[in-house]
Amino acid sequence: MDTCLACKSCAGQCPVKVDVPDFRSKFLALYHTRYHAQSGTCCWHGWNLLCHSWPRHPGSARQRAAGEPRRKITAAPHRPGPRADAERCRPDRRTRRACFAIATPASIAAVEAQARRAVIVVQDAFTSHFETGLVLDTLRLLDRLGFHPLLAPFLPGGKPLHVHGFLGRFHRTAEKNATMLKRLESTGIPLIGIDPAMTLIYRSEYKETLGEANSPHVYLLQEWLAQALASAGSHISDDVEPCFLLPHCTERTNAAAAMDNWERVFTACGAQLNVLPVGCCGMSGTYGHEAQNRSTSETIYQMSWGPTVARHYAGGRLMATGYSCRCQASAIDAVALPHPVQVLLALVGSRAAVKSGR
Repeated sequence: MDTCLACKSCAGQCPVKVDVPDFRSKFLALYHTRYHAQSGTCCWHGWNLLCHSWPRHPGSARQRAAGEPRRKITAAPHRPGPRADAERCRPDRRTRRACFAIATPASIAAVEAQARRAVIVVQDAFTSHFETGLVLDTLRLLDRLGFHPLLAPFLPGGKPLHVHGFLGRFHRTAEKNATMLKRLESTGIPLIGIDPAMTLIYRSEYKETLGEANSPHVYLLQEWLAQALASAGSHISDDVEPCFLLPHCTERTNAAAAMDNWERVFTACGAQLNVLPVGCCGMSGTYGHEAQNRSTSETIYQMSWGPTVARHYAGGRLMATGYSCRCQASAIDAVALPHPVQVLLALVGSRAAVKSGR
């Protein structure tokens, strides 16, 4: 079980739904009642809590996050774990600077009064605190497509707690987060998530822990966009270069229509998308950041991602949906893979510029 990546591909593909990450978490929960958890595992729990304090105390939290937890979970000095700077630790502030609203009773009432097509973007710890620019790009894309995006207040989702067997703490974290999201959901405005692994937790771990009635329904970004843009219809121009997508393995195996939905979204925006046949990148959330797993993590990456990145990256239209996947590609191949949102934003922006004669 130490070599389980907790990617949940087994649960998505197995005919009888054998869920190795689930029974691994339950085993670890029992194990922690008898033996002390390893220091690196405890650090991931501490990191999960620090994410919640960053927006309020960015300076001190950032120093702690870059210190002891980061040293204990990294494989080597040249393989750093996630790092956030002072500006990225404040997604709510940057959202307001960009003239987008946080989902509050007042902002929701204003949207309803204006009869705008609203949607609420649910934050996750990885994207909000390490790729805040992607959160803003998502809001910009939705706005440019004619929707009125709001950003949900940040609360930890608790996925690292579940993966490492801290099930009691996960239950309390999930309960608090679900209560907030259910309150937003009750307004009738749809909820969407950016990172696939962090979004799919609401339809698996949350439902098992809290029950279906108490779990919010959070769409994958492409699921909601494919529905919202269904009537758009767009002609794919012959002079537009095709885009290539490296999907997250959890997304591919646990959300059957996810890849078709991405293709539909790109078609609606006038582009052709090719989903590449790759397996796991080897990072898988916290797995690849742990010292004992780093060698295996890199070997897994070279099995499919390495050759594929080398073949397609030069074209400039290679994307990845998972934060962990982009982190792995950056660490091993020193390449910066954009999220599909960022490519779509550029496509929609260029089309708008052409129409306006700029």
